[in-house]
Amino acid sequence: MSDKVNISGRLLALSGITCSVLIIGIGFWLSSIGREMAPFGEPGVMVSTVTLALTFGYNLGLSLRKGEPEPIQFIFFSWFLGTFVIFLVLLIIAKLSGFLSNIAIPIFPMTIVLIAGTAFPATLVVSGAIESHRLRYLKASLDVTRTHMASLILGGYVMSVIFGRELGALLTAIFYLLTIFRRKLMWWKKKTPPS
Repeated sequence: MSDKVNISGRLLALSGITCSVLIIGIGFWLSSIGREMAPFGEPGVMVSTVTLALTFGYNLGLSLRKGEPEPIQFIFFSWFLGTFVIFLVLLIIAKLSGFLSNIAIPIFPMTIVLIAGTAFPATLVVSGAIESHRLRYLKASLDVTRTHMASLILGGYVMSVIFGRELGALLTAIFYLLTIFRRKLMWWKKKTPPS
C-alpha cells in the first residue's frame, strides 16, 4: 500500500494563498506597531524582492516540470510565494496611482526584478536546462537560496521592520543558528547508532 498523499491542486493553491494572506495581514499589523517600514531603505527592498522572485520562480518551475516526483510542496510554495508577488505588484500599482506616496519603493527596478527574477529560474527548471552538468553550480546556488537564504533574508527583513535594524538582525541570527543547530542535532542522532 502506497503512503503517498493524494491532494488536489486546488486545495494546495487555496492553502498556499490562505497562508500568505494570513502572513500579509499579520505583517501589516506588526508593521503598524513596528519601528520602521523600510529599515534598510531601497537596497533592502531590492534584496528582498530579488530573493522573493528567485525563490518563487524556482518553486514555480519545479511545480510545472513534468515527471517531478513530489510536486506537492512546490505547488504549495508556488501559490504561497506567488501571492506575495501579486501583493508586490498591487503595491507598485498603488504607488504609481498615487495612493501610497509615503512608502519608498523603487517602482521600475522592482518590476524588472520581479519579472526577470521569476522567469529566469522557472524557465531553466521547466526546460530541464538546470539539470545540465554545466549549470550544476547555478542549481546548487538556487537550491541554497530557496531552502536557506530566502528564510534568512526575508525573515530578517520582517524582524527588522518589527524590532528595528540591530535587534531584528540579532534575533534573526539567533533564530537561524538555532535552526542550524537543530538540523545538525537531528543529523547526528540519525548517524549515531542506538546503544
